[in-house]
Amino acid sequence: MKLRALAAGETQAERPGGNGDPVDELAGLYARAGQDGFGWKMYLDLRNAGWDYHSFDPVASEQIPWDSVISRYREVTLPAGMEQWHAPGFDPAKAGWKTGKSPFGQYNGKVPDRPFMKCTEACVGPTCYAATKINTLWEKEVLLMRGNFDVPAIRDGHRYRIMVNDGNHPGAGGGHIIYINGKPLIETKTCAGRGSSDQPKGAFITKEFFDDFRAGKVTIAVKTFIRYNDKFLAGPTEQIPQGRISLHIEEMRLPPMGDDLVAKSAAAVPMLSSDWQALQDPEIAEIDPEVGKFRWDGKFVQNPTLSGSWKLVGEVAEIAEFDPEKPRKARNPLLSALTFGEDGKTADPYWQWSGDLLMDLTRYQALRVEPHSIGGQDYLFIEAGGFGSRNKPGWKPLLLVMARE
Repeated sequence: MKLRALAAGETQAERPGGNGDPVDELAGLYARAGQDGFGWKMYLDLRNAGWDYHSFDPVASEQIPWDSVISRYREVTLPAGMEQWHAPGFDPAKAGWKTGKSPFGQYNGKVPDRPFMKCTEACVGPTCYAATKINTLWEKEVLLMRGNFDVPAIRDGHRYRIMVNDGNHPGAGGGHIIYINGKPLIETKTCAGRGSSDQPKGAFITKEFFDDFRAGKVTIAVKTFIRYNDKFLAGPTEQIPQGRISLHIEEMRLPPMGDDLVAKSAAAVPMLSSDWQALQDPEIAEIDPEVGKFRWDGKFVQNPTLSGSWKLVGEVAEIAEFDPEKPRKARNPLLSALTFGEDGKTADPYWQWSGDLLMDLTRYQALRVEPHSIGGQDYLFIEAGGFGSRNKPGWKPLLLVMARE
């Protein structure tokens, strides 16, 4: 289940938490009920921390024109002797690195004295921190930074995320890779995209890194790239190098996740749906990703045609193509069987229904259900989900076909 996987640190994301994250939505549900204390809080503040760092330009054969790409993150040859720059045993002083305090930044070759890349003076937290004062000049295209930090003991019943403070607006950031004790935590190859405003950027501290943090000291290393614009889709228009970065780590006390509360979240968490999908266009960066989401009012609408038990028999792209004699096998279906019970319940608390909608509370998507009688047999055609902002205009989900038992 997505909710429990997120809570257990089993799921990674470039946007760790925020809108659309079921655990964060549950915390918001508790907050609206008057039970605070489940939101994100500072765990390790590295925004003005001291780092070892090295900045360099790629070798000539790996350099690219300033106006040829949007984000410049790519594989480049590291300077001699720096191949293990991210490993705990690497000696930055011996390799000729400098020391400096974050944030690191540059605008047209200098430390900027004003916000840039769509940030304003208001971008000093708690969502975007990219207007805070830059402490150290980021000299050349590639920036390597690393530090050894004492960390508080991580606690059971909490989850953790590392935040990248290079701008949370569409077009901000130049891509990055983060290492924990020499192991890659997250690689983000592009700038912030559509729907990124006020969304966290970075990575969850997933369970394979828990022991690293329990040791009390971690080596954190980051590689990132300067860029020449603040656009998400359009290419650079001015030869002005720019970039900034700092980090911090946050902690969240997990809200209780009993089945009853998961069920109640159906009325609190907006869901993806085919109506939402119809509004999406990957070529339009300005679309608000929250517009068009399904919001259940919490009222159950009876639908006798759905009541009872059903089993999966196949999948189709359109209802008209379904052949009961030769059903097409479903690949990785969401469901193999389902019983529509009373008051919108099913045997699984993560599936609820009302009227002609089936609500998937593992992925928070509302799936339209259409009953049909074919050859004397009752069938349900249920949207198979898969909604997403990267789907092309006109994309529609497949339909799962279920027969009444």
